[in-house]
Amino acid sequence: MALICSHIYKRILLNKCKNVKKWRNPNCLSKLPFLTSTSAILLCSPRSRFLRTTTSECASRRVWEVPDQNEVSKLKAIYQDPKSLVNQLLSPMVKSGDTVEPILVFNPKLNGHMWRARLELYWPHNINITGVHCSVHQAEENAYLMACDLFRHLGMLFERDGKMMVVDENYVFLVLQMLYEKGTYTGLNTQSQYNFNLSTTKVKEEDLPVWQSELRVPWPYSFSVTTSGSSLHSTQYMTCLLTSMRLKTIGLLNKRNGLAMEKIPKISRKFQLSSLSQKKPVTREEFSPHFEIYVDASQSGFGAYLLTKEEGKINWISEPWSKHFPHIDLKQKGARINNTFYEYYALVSACYTWKHKFVDKRVLCWSDNMSAVQYTNEGPRCCDKNQLQTYGKLYMIMIQMCAKYNIRLKALHVRRMENHAADLLSKLNVGEFKKFVPDAKLMPKKTKKLLFWRPLIEMDKPKDDSKS
Repeated sequence: MALICSHIYKRILLNKCKNVKKWRNPNCLSKLPFLTSTSAILLCSPRSRFLRTTTSECASRRVWEVPDQNEVSKLKAIYQDPKSLVNQLLSPMVKSGDTVEPILVFNPKLNGHMWRARLELYWPHNINITGVHCSVHQAEENAYLMACDLFRHLGMLFERDGKMMVVDENYVFLVLQMLYEKGTYTGLNTQSQYNFNLSTTKVKEEDLPVWQSELRVPWPYSFSVTTSGSSLHSTQYMTCLLTSMRLKTIGLLNKRNGLAMEKIPKISRKFQLSSLSQKKPVTREEFSPHFEIYVDASQSGFGAYLLTKEEGKINWISEPWSKHFPHIDLKQKGARINNTFYEYYALVSACYTWKHKFVDKRVLCWSDNMSAVQYTNEGPRCCDKNQLQTYGKLYMIMIQMCAKYNIRLKALHVRRMENHAADLLSKLNVGEFKKFVPDAKLMPKKTKKLLFWRPLIEMDKPKDDSKS
């Protein structure tokens, strides 16, 4: 029954995502849920395509063995040692403590005639993969086989000389270098600055040293991947894996996860057309702001500081999330919140706090979150329906504020490494901020709370395992 319910649930997900091919369009790749949603990651698996075409008779048989014998034989031919591949893929992150080892849970079914092996993975998101067989060892292998197949379709395993191997930093750098050279030789990429760039820095987060890494790929589709971890190697490794995942999503990797040379011109043209259709981002010199706000958010809270040409001392805010969401523990696993929400809420709240200073003025906000910048300039029109309700409320507050006080508000992206002062405020590290910015005022500005008729975020209801 649990497996049938799982199939029904996946069918519902597929019905909600009828236009899955649209996600591969470079115009909307920045809104892809693949990096933030477990259910969307599962849709990458080839098994989701099986759910579209399977018959009811075939589906009833698959309740007994998952995957079936024919599928197992095909997967074994591709992945000779699936357990070793999964462990090798996650090993750098497990050693550094950035994730935990995969957990296997065995449950007997049909009075012990069948065994269900549930493989629990915790990176890149919490994913449960189930294998069912009359043999407990085969059930375990089935779960690992499907895990390998999922990772391959996410772009984290590649084929070389007929053998499946784990993607690492060297492989990602090789693919990006080939991508750069392809654009240079064909004339599609005419600027040398369009080469990829990896930057890593060490910061303190809640008095603990943390490594932050950012990999920027400007061509043929511009995007950046940012991660944080406990060690230098693990952080760069996770950044490269997520970059490979994004390249796969765009369509730049083929079935073997090698560079799809034939698709580069088409994707490049699409990106150029989308860039021409979009408004050119305003520069600081063109906008000539009266005020500038640097804002950042973290798991602890959010902070911002205000730069102006008139006053000598710098205004700043730094508050924990508990003051704004007292009914929710944002560090708890059940809180439905992501990094973009943190950043966008912090940006709107900071502008709302100093709105009386901004009457008939031009205000420029600096954020290290690209989505928050885009929501500020264009509105959250590219969100899905669930996110639109949340982000739409924040956007309406911002629009009404600008209309009431005649504020011209724009946002620009700043690299995380260059937003260190706001980062200190977001982590409630006021002492370090005052050392870093000696012209800061002694006391912070108290933020004005944003009022809503209903809670902006809610906790997920806990799952009842007894019903599964």
